[in-house]
Amino acid sequence: MNQKSMKKREWYNYLWNLLNHKDAVQTAVILTEPFVGVRVLWEDGGIVGTAETMEPFCSLFSKQEKWAPGLHTMEWEGKKTEIFVEVLSKQPRLVILGGGHISLPLCSMGKMLGFSVTVMDDRPEFANSLRFSNADQVICDSFSQCGAHISDLPNTYYVIVTRGHMGDFVCAEQILRRNCAYVGMIGSRMKVEKTKERLLEAGIPESRLEELYAPIGLKIGGQTPAEIAVSIMAQIIQVKNSHAYHELDGQIGSFLEKDEKSQAVMAEIIEKKGSAPRGVGSRMLLCSDGRNIGSVGGGNAEYAVTETAKTIKQPQVLEFQMDGRESAGLGMICGGMIRVLMEGLE
Repeated sequence: MNQKSMKKREWYNYLWNLLNHKDAVQTAVILTEPFVGVRVLWEDGGIVGTAETMEPFCSLFSKQEKWAPGLHTMEWEGKKTEIFVEVLSKQPRLVILGGGHISLPLCSMGKMLGFSVTVMDDRPEFANSLRFSNADQVICDSFSQCGAHISDLPNTYYVIVTRGHMGDFVCAEQILRRNCAYVGMIGSRMKVEKTKERLLEAGIPESRLEELYAPIGLKIGGQTPAEIAVSIMAQIIQVKNSHAYHELDGQIGSFLEKDEKSQAVMAEIIEKKGSAPRGVGSRMLLCSDGRNIGSVGGGNAEYAVTETAKTIKQPQVLEFQMDGRESAGLGMICGGMIRVLMEGLE
């Protein structure tokens, strides 16, 4: 098995860049002493890891195809070794094609739900940063140019809500040729069927058209623009959460790319039992300049993580039992238990 070794921060950078080209990447981390915090990812039949040399770990990580995401305990080198496996993807991207009345609440909800949001329209009065002040990107150009303006990334959710049949067709014809997570198109059933007929004539395979969500949204009887936006985002969440992916926050990726000299500690929830504010895979980056990116749940548990980050020397796993009076003492009323892996990014 081919192997490559690098420092932890370099490994995260490598992962982030890899996710520019892949929908998701399977990774694992050891939770048992003396190798707590040794991370690996699999690429092209080999492993890329954070130990000084990965040769001793090849026998452990050679059977990754049998591992489902989650915690695993196995015999290795004569002792029980706990491993946390997860599939990571980048921050999902929401692309709204059309800047009309439904797009406004869609943009706000997308940002609220953690998406990077792009809005495109061919009318300057509808495609501007004043109208969509919270969008990450606003594009004003002909819909025939949407493929040129919007990069082809797999973890992208497209919502086609242009003002007419022609705009819908032009957008769908380009987007359905891509490998993306979701494509939805607004319109009556008659309008949708006519557009599908044109798409077939344009060479879009019928199997691809079956993956088009049209009419768009879950059936909740939405009437107002906000209600329709809720139905659309609910459907997108349903599709997104059908994948067993954990998302690597875009702000964390930006920190890794731009703040090369800043020190930081990464905290990640690797196990949750009962009720807790954040789920497995939630991350928090604690920067030496005082910035915190992300969250592991708030309350005194997060405070303890923040304090530990100030003195951490080696990767370690912290456990918080939050039931009854203890959960109240931690400032968390949810109850349950979380385990948090903490590791420095040198």
